[in-house]
Amino acid sequence: FDTHTHGDVMSRYTNDTDTLRQAISQSLPQMFSSLMSVTAAFVSMLYLSVGLTAFVLVFAFLLLKVIRALVGRSGTFFIKQQQSLGDVNGYIEEMINGQKVVKVFCHEEKSIQEFERKNDELCYSATEANKYGNVTMPVVGNMGYLLYVLLAVIGGAAGIAGLPNLSLTGINVLTIGTIVSFLTLSRSFINPIGQVSQQVNFVIMALAGASRIFELMDEPSETDNGYVT
Repeated sequence: FDTHTHGDVMSRYTNDTDTLRQAISQSLPQMFSSLMSVTAAFVSMLYLSVGLTAFVLVFAFLLLKVIRALVGRSGTFFIKQQQSLGDVNGYIEEMINGQKVVKVFCHEEKSIQEFERKNDELCYSATEANKYGNVTMPVVGNMGYLLYVLLAVIGGAAGIAGLPNLSLTGINVLTIGTIVSFLTLSRSFINPIGQVSQQVNFVIMALAGASRIFELMDEPSETDNGYVT
């Protein structure tokens, strides 16, 4: 309590705790559901065509590289956002509680300037975090459409050429019905990956809040050393 403002301490109880609650109640179940969908779609694609599934996996690897770059950037700013939010709350609480002292020393202008500086830091962190966070899903969606087109072209060419198709049921000819079914499954495979990547941002923000919560909980209790003369 000597080294942290009251508002920052309260922000850990309110903002950080609420962020953690949202991640546990919404983000984690959504991620689990999406991972189950990805697994089911992957097994179904293998059943239809091993070769096309291998192509999807290579594409998904490149997609994950792009997602990792975006999530890494947004995660950094989400952590800064939680810290800046506590800082702003702490400053506001201090200025409101000490408004008599502020008026006595004519510190109003300085207080406003300092608040604007802290608020701008929060605004910048939140803007950058949401910019990278919100661009993730459109990027995944567009790359999913690109995969759809590539699969249609490659599968169509293989079907016209009569190339053999290896699947879990054996080797057979790649038919139009197989290609259409595979295209639908490829969407079911890519879309949940985008949903997981978007939820990762909220999990990172929740972890940032959790670290601040546990930092408070792990503070050693003060001991009574008796009276000091």
